[in-house]
Amino acid sequence: MFTKKEFLTRWRSEIGGEAPPLDVLRFGYDAFVARSAEQSSYAIRGSRTDCPDPLRFWIKAQEAMDWQQPEPYFTRIAESVLCEPITQAEFADTVQRYGSGMVLPLPAFIQHLDGYEAGLRMRDAWNCQVVLAQLPTSYLLFEWGTSA
Repeated sequence: MFTKKEFLTRWRSEIGGEAPPLDVLRFGYDAFVARSAEQSSYAIRGSRTDCPDPLRFWIKAQEAMDWQQPEPYFTRIAESVLCEPITQAEFADTVQRYGSGMVLPLPAFIQHLDGYEAGLRMRDAWNCQVVLAQLPTSYLLFEWGTSA
């Protein structure tokens, strides 16, 4: 995947420009059983053919979630990412733990990790969890957050 050093060196050069096609599913507060918890979630998939670089996928997924906000907000968020390697079990546990409170189950593509090659924990805070996975033909991103 990529290291924190690689990320800090390249992330600014990846912003903007043409985005590859991505499957972006957003789940607002009404997708969760406990609507008052102010939760939201994203499940994003991108083909490695369309986006052969996991760092570029991460940036384009952030842009698809409207994270490209005025400076210094995006810079603060980008520079705080962890880039910590995680196992398939850790990715699956994060998805299960933070997606379990949903009215309907998350899409199969974010739950079935056949051929899992590598993963990164990008954020790990009480109000925001973000994990990234690399599979043989795609990249996956799962994000959960709350404003409560």
